[in-house]
Amino acid sequence: MTRLLSSLISLIILITAVFFLARALPGGPAYAILGLRATPDAVGAVNMALGLNEPVWRQYLIWWAHLLHGDLGTSFLLNRPVTVLLAEYAGNSALLYAAGLGAAACLAVASGLVHGLCWKSWPGRAIGALEIAFYALPGFFLGTVLIAIFSGWLGWLPSSGMSNLRLQHPGLADTARHLVLPVATIMLFGFAPLSRYFAEGVHAERESDYARAAAARGLPPWRIVIRHVLRNALRPFVTMLGLSFPAVISTTLVVETVFGYPGLGWLLWRSALRQDYPMVLGVVLVAGLVTMTANLMADLTNRWLDPRLR
Repeated sequence: MTRLLSSLISLIILITAVFFLARALPGGPAYAILGLRATPDAVGAVNMALGLNEPVWRQYLIWWAHLLHGDLGTSFLLNRPVTVLLAEYAGNSALLYAAGLGAAACLAVASGLVHGLCWKSWPGRAIGALEIAFYALPGFFLGTVLIAIFSGWLGWLPSSGMSNLRLQHPGLADTARHLVLPVATIMLFGFAPLSRYFAEGVHAERESDYARAAAARGLPPWRIVIRHVLRNALRPFVTMLGLSFPAVISTTLVVETVFGYPGLGWLLWRSALRQDYPMVLGVVLVAGLVTMTANLMADLTNRWLDPRLR
């Protein structure tokens, strides 16, 4: 209950900061709608129609009052309900996010296990060097490099979008081809810290007293690793996986912009450029709720894996 309350408070602070910072920026949605050469009278009329002529604190209270009734407002630029737009784009982001995080977790467990078991030998050192290298690279740079190699140089994969617009009925294979590069970007960015953390856990469990005692009793090394070391190392890894959700979500939003992928990140970038306040707040609210839910699920999973936490 305490964790849920603290998460809600953090979400409220995030929404409040975004609300006031967005309105502190120069310009406004009226200029995005009318153009930079709009007259002051036309700008004032648009602001009055959008409710932006009210004091900022009043706009803030009105937004929360509408939210309590399930209304996130209407997009200034697209003139459509924010909830409808979020529903259209959230599925695309969920597909990309789940695929990227799942691939990152699988790669982290595999590489972290080898790294932890070969801690002082050359395979472990090589994997450790790769972890540091990928951890230091930002997501947008990884995406740009992958586009340059596999789309520009080799021409194997598309560089943007979710499907081929020239096809009337793009199939699953076409969608999968468009997902390869953005999923690979999220995977390479996300696996590095997870793999390092899991490798340290595997190494610590491998050198623990109970593992040494099991080896002294004659148990095969593979049985010690699978039945004891791997299971105990996965418990803190699940917590780390939950804590990495905010970083992976932010990377997903950036990756969508780099690859022109029609998801919430692309929608957020487009709306922020044109100061579409309701749309920006809607995307931030969804991202915050997803992060909060993911962290709570990670806690519950960790409690299920470790009875001592109950």
